[in-house]
Amino acid sequence: MKNSPEKKSGSVMLSALKNFGVIFAVCLVIFGLIASFTVTFITSAVDDIFSGEQDELESILSSQNNQGQTKDDDDFVVPSGESFSALFVVTDYDPGYFTYYPEGEELEKLKAEGSSREMGVLGAGYRTVSAKYIVIVRADKASREYTVTPLASCTRVFTSAGYKLLGDLYYCFGEQYFVEKVSALTGISIDYYYFMNVTEAPEIIKRVGEFTVDLATDIYSNGAVYGTASGLRGDVTTVLPPETEKKDSETSKDGSDKTSDTTESESVEETEAETDENDRKTRTNYDVAVRAGTVTVNDTNITALLMFENYENGVEERCDLEFQLAKGFLARLASLTSSELDSVFSESCIYTDYDEFSRELYDDGKINTNMDVPVFAKKKELIAAFLRFTVTDLEFPGKYTGEYFAPSLTDGTTMFYKYKLPADPDKE
Repeated sequence: MKNSPEKKSGSVMLSALKNFGVIFAVCLVIFGLIASFTVTFITSAVDDIFSGEQDELESILSSQNNQGQTKDDDDFVVPSGESFSALFVVTDYDPGYFTYYPEGEELEKLKAEGSSREMGVLGAGYRTVSAKYIVIVRADKASREYTVTPLASCTRVFTSAGYKLLGDLYYCFGEQYFVEKVSALTGISIDYYYFMNVTEAPEIIKRVGEFTVDLATDIYSNGAVYGTASGLRGDVTTVLPPETEKKDSETSKDGSDKTSDTTESESVEETEAETDENDRKTRTNYDVAVRAGTVTVNDTNITALLMFENYENGVEERCDLEFQLAKGFLARLASLTSSELDSVFSESCIYTDYDEFSRELYDDGKINTNMDVPVFAKKKELIAAFLRFTVTDLEFPGKYTGEYFAPSLTDGTTMFYKYKLPADPDKE
């Protein structure tokens, strides 16, 4: 019997549904596999991303923590005391060689006596006190770094009285203005200052100890002035013509000249214009005070090293020597025991404030500072850590014109910006 049309139609529909079910099942399997692989891929990728960022973060943190460490820093212990900045200044005050403009009671006494040496009619022999050695030291505990910034005393700065040299501000405007000007020039807030006369330096070196520096140029001196041979020649007012320059020459009875056997290998002879009733010329011998090369800094040569300025190439070598002196001095302090540091500080420093300050710093063998004993006690460990910190020389950018150093304020501000420190909370 033949199939009816209705039965044939139902069989076709059932077959189609069966095929659809098979295809749907296969699609589910395929999409399931795709979804599984996709989830696995995304999970792996995200994990790699976060893992990479974590490794990078740990690398950055490790780099920051290791900055300034030396090879033996596995046992490094973070020192106590907060980061700070300090200004070290040495003046050229030396009454043994020079006569200074009278001030205060001395000036009033001269006025009362009606002396012709009263201000306004002072002779050319008078002079002012100048800051010759100027260095900023910055101790950053977080980065384990010391930065040393030498500043040339001949740096030209602008004041309310016009342009002046940085070293002269000390006398013209006083200590507080000087500190504030240095801070404004560099953008570094000065927490503490240390001022002393060059006459006190030998005693300080005796207490702290010797160290070495590399000196690029021979230093000549007559005991009062320090410079190069050519530099000292340039400072002389009058020089005799070459044909008449003879050492210790004298005329014999027969009219012939007699000259001593003194050689010029160890000294530079100059002639200063000094006129008296006989219009005589006075000779001054500039002897070699310190030879170029590796120099052991001690109480006999520290004055020459601190006062020497007129290098052949301007201020570059001078600033390099200032950096070496600061680094060597701090290294010596860091090598002392805690009790030795206490002894040096108590023997060498005297606490002063701006209103107590005298420009002549008459204290014998002392450094005037606003860091008192309690604050120093908090900084001892940070000072002792100097040998294990990175030490960076930050020289102020600019150009030496031959007469003064012209600082580049824009470049200087940019350079010092990243070295700013918050005010020291230990400072009272």
